[in-house]
Amino acid sequence: MPEKQRGVVLFIALIVLVALALAGIGLMRSVTSGVLIAGNLALKKSTTAAADLGISTAARWLFERSLSELTADAAGSGYFSAWDDTFNPTAQPDEWWTTNGYAVTVTDTPYEGWDVRYVIHRMCKSAGEVEKVDCVQLGKMQQGWGYSCLDPDAPCKEPKNPLFRVTTRVVGPKGTISYVQSFVY
Repeated sequence: MPEKQRGVVLFIALIVLVALALAGIGLMRSVTSGVLIAGNLALKKSTTAAADLGISTAARWLFERSLSELTADAAGSGYFSAWDDTFNPTAQPDEWWTTNGYAVTVTDTPYEGWDVRYVIHRMCKSAGEVEKVDCVQLGKMQQGWGYSCLDPDAPCKEPKNPLFRVTTRVVGPKGTISYVQSFVY
């Protein structure tokens, strides 16, 4: 073997070794990223599921009251008797949800480290009795079909049952935040 070619194989072997090491690091990073994404999706799903607890707690609070009790705000209970056109749950700072006394904390969460809070808006333009203010409401159900009370040609003449919008914010133990809105009647 000529003397000039000695060490060329070693040089090529080192290049291949560096390439394999970089490929191994890249594979490890992609697997780690995949696991992190799967974990984040699982946390997002669990925070969304925890929001059901906030919605059911708010619905229970509503159902324990008569319609006449729901004509005025009860901000300390997270209840507002009129919808707020400017309310955007995702735009509110954390302090709005945690320290202003409007959002109610659900205390019977199944896991430690979860923060579930809700607010309720009655879907009316202003406070007052449902008969005297414009509200989004359900009418009499006929033959399995809904009846629109918003149709000016067919105003609601049945009992006035306004809709209520429940907005729930859940913060998971790792800081995952989910917002869920539901209508209750």
